[in-house]
Amino acid sequence: DRLFSLKVYQCTQLITGADLQHGYDSHCSPCKKELIIFRSDFILPQYIVHYKLNAGEFKYTPNGITKEAIQKKLAKIGKLYKKAVTTKDNPVFNGYKFAFIGQMVDTPLAIETLVKRFGGQVCKNEMGSSGKKSSKKAFHGYYGFSSYDAPTMIICSVAEIGATTPSAELQAYKNMGHQVFYREDFLYDSIIEGSVKPLEEYTHD
Repeated sequence: DRLFSLKVYQCTQLITGADLQHGYDSHCSPCKKELIIFRSDFILPQYIVHYKLNAGEFKYTPNGITKEAIQKKLAKIGKLYKKAVTTKDNPVFNGYKFAFIGQMVDTPLAIETLVKRFGGQVCKNEMGSSGKKSSKKAFHGYYGFSSYDAPTMIICSVAEIGATTPSAELQAYKNMGHQVFYREDFLYDSIIEGSVKPLEEYTHD
């Protein structure tokens, strides 16, 4: 698409190869659907902006990815997961220790196995508190954990993030100071690509 900043001559008959009219830069057909430009240097590039009305606060989406596109991708998360499972082992997640909140595409054991195959670790945090506690356990119990293994990254399901009331587990991590949570497709995309993908592309809003 192009933007024409021209002096347009409006033709009243079919364009049949007539010379450029004096004082004009281009000719336009009677139907106004065809434009003949005589000087190509007058063609200027432009951006086409598509927008829709939306209530609430404006937020940029990461790298131009729309929420609709993310939803479509997550609707096919099973296929992405299966592709990741069949990918050759590679220590993509060396140094990463993951915690998971909510239901992932497969069982916790299967997800943990996949993460370990690609060099990562999985935290073994337990909710609730019971029995005799040391001062350290009492501190963690105050925030909701009976034992606490600090993660470097927390993967959270869309359902958990979107819930009206956060689950006890999600709230416990927030109480411990964690404020940024990521979608599970980060794992599968990174595995398939063979390198850790940019984190900002996978943060929950």
